[in-house]
Amino acid sequence: MIGFKNLLCVFLLMLMFVSNLSYGQKDILQEQALTEMFRCVVYLQETKVQTFKKDGKEYERWLKDVNNNEFSAQTYPITGTGFFASDDEGSFYLVTAQHVAKDLTINATVTIQSKYDKPITYSIKDLVGETDALKWTTHGSADVAVLLIDLNSKIFDIPMLSALPPHVILDSLQAPKRQKELTIVGFPLGLGIGKKFSPISKKLSPSSGLFEGINPNNNLNVFYFLLDDPSVAGFSGSPVYDLVILPQQEGESEIGVLRCVGLVQGTISDKIAGFAAIVPSVYISRTIAKAPKYSGVVVYYHDNGKIWSELLFKNGKEWKVISNYDSNGKPMEKGTLNNGNGTRYEYDKEGELVFIQHYESGKLVKTVKQEN
Repeated sequence: MIGFKNLLCVFLLMLMFVSNLSYGQKDILQEQALTEMFRCVVYLQETKVQTFKKDGKEYERWLKDVNNNEFSAQTYPITGTGFFASDDEGSFYLVTAQHVAKDLTINATVTIQSKYDKPITYSIKDLVGETDALKWTTHGSADVAVLLIDLNSKIFDIPMLSALPPHVILDSLQAPKRQKELTIVGFPLGLGIGKKFSPISKKLSPSSGLFEGINPNNNLNVFYFLLDDPSVAGFSGSPVYDLVILPQQEGESEIGVLRCVGLVQGTISDKIAGFAAIVPSVYISRTIAKAPKYSGVVVYYHDNGKIWSELLFKNGKEWKVISNYDSNGKPMEKGTLNNGNGTRYEYDKEGELVFIQHYESGKLVKTVKQEN
């Protein structure tokens, strides 16, 4: 069935190009990769009232206008960068640094790229559904936090929406080679959000292998690697990626693979020198793996707003097909999927049967195309 949200979540970060790339061709490929990365990166923001403590009690700061005696809160912004990622079973997550996540509440906003590079802003509550508090999953020691997204969220109506699939996030504890050129993408100083959605990108080089240090957020030991520029303020939570060229057999085109190697935690510096501290991507993968999977009924709609299909997910797996309808609301054959086993019918916009999908234990094992 065209338009299924879990199929729209993930973009393919595998790019083909001819052998013996010239410098200009590689530049073009990097630009294409950046364009794809913009589709999954988001700007996080929340406005908070300044507070102070006196005699063991906490107070808010408010200002009084002496002309009209009206009061207004003295506020400050909390900002950061996040990005969307998915797992193998279709669950969808917001990823950022833990020190960014801990300051965000249900009142925070998320700004995403939409058509024509226009920014569109949602309440974070629009992403997670009805809840009184954000239920972040944290790594435990590394500065990573992951938030499960409700698959019924209105953000899935955005045609530009994408997420990093699991094979793009490097799942081993290692630092990139020092001759690599890495790119971070985010919103330092709140730049990149205006009439156009234009995240800021910055190219950096690794300055270290892995080393063990103290996470200042929880005083626990964890591995980092460093980049050669300390000016990453505002990039906290930003993805760090490189482009890997895979050699192929003689006569075949080479393959460029976009790979996430970590996220920005912050800066380590003194008055003389400094570095950017990067959380290795394996901690992202492990945090996603321990995060809850999506459970609940997901409703898909035709372009005219009528229900197309209802599908029950259980722990991230497609568990039961509840209904299928054509664009006029007429019930259609839905298949036999129940308790993770059976078939599911997918139709095109004209109501013609296109695919029969076969499931075992909640996993798609075979798709049979129908000849009309």
